Amino acid sequence: MAGYIADQACYDGAFRLDVVEAMESGTQVIVMNRGSMPELILDEETKFLVNSVDELQRLCRGLFPYPQKM
Repeated sequence: MAGYIADQACYDGAFRLDVVEAMESGTQVIVMNRGSMPELILDEETKFLVNSVDELQRLCRGLFPYPQKM
């Protein structure tokens, strides 16, 4: 796994080149379901669309669980 990038489109017309570059390099992406992102994110296995900050937090907790306390 090359890592993750989480990106939030600032407005509905946003086309984020950094997201495209991350996907090209094999980095998995998590982006808000706004602007051009729904057209770019087609594979939910390595790329994720979220509709809210709460959904982003839940997804990140699932992908990166906190270590268990000893």
